[in-house]
Amino acid sequence: MSRVSRRQFAQIAGFALAPGHFALAQRGKLTAGEVVDRIKKKLAIPWNDSTYRDTFKINGPDWVVTGIATSFGGNLRVLQLAQKAGLNMIIPHEPT
Repeated sequence: MSRVSRRQFAQIAGFALAPGHFALAQRGKLTAGEVVDRIKKKLAIPWNDSTYRDTFKINGPDWVVTGIATSFGGNLRVLQLAQKAGLNMIIPHEPT
């Protein structure tokens, strides 16, 4: 089984979500669970569901996403910048 590093995950997530963003915005609200499902489909490798790292820390899969931020770490500054930009889903490289 191939392993994906968190860095690769963040890179793929950005590329996987970019093309479909505008089409999804037209159809309705996108949930965090739908974002994760799209990432899983685009990875083309098995997803490791047994890890504790790639989980929702606040809210959950039913939360409506207003925007997505990616970062190396999910520190307070990243949270503040994301909030200021109206982004409510953060995908950090480092585990939180």
